[in-house]
Amino acid sequence: MSNEVVKRVRLSKESSEYIDQYTEENGIPEGYKNRTINAIIQEHKQMKDEQSRNENIESQLSETIAETIAKEVKQEVSRILLGVNNTDRNTKVLIELINGMMINNQQGNIMTTEDHETPGLAVARDKVAKDIEKQKQKRDDWLARKGG
Repeated sequence: MSNEVVKRVRLSKESSEYIDQYTEENGIPEGYKNRTINAIIQEHKQMKDEQSRNENIESQLSETIAETIAKEVKQEVSRILLGVNNTDRNTKVLIELINGMMINNQQGNIMTTEDHETPGLAVARDKVAKDIEKQKQKRDDWLARKGG
């Protein structure tokens, strides 16, 4: 018993010409259009399967890339947050120290740096700027060694 089905089909002229061209290009005997149609269907199925595999590969690759990027970003954000938390903590300590000094000295009002900046403050700002630059250079060196 054959697993072939007999069907009568009506094709557009363009489809018929394509089948004739395919028959000739693939060396299928002229009287066997059914073989041509079966070959075209098989080829189409293979292309669809390959397309599906490629889409799966693309999806997996995209997921892997996204996970890798997320991991790297998370590491960087964690480092930044640690720095921010440390800076916040240090700032709060300084505020408490200055507040205590002002209370002990019974200092009511202050003169802002806009009104007068002491030489000591200028030295402190310069040191902080140099420290920040040094830390930035350390980070750049670390990233260069890491390959990023």
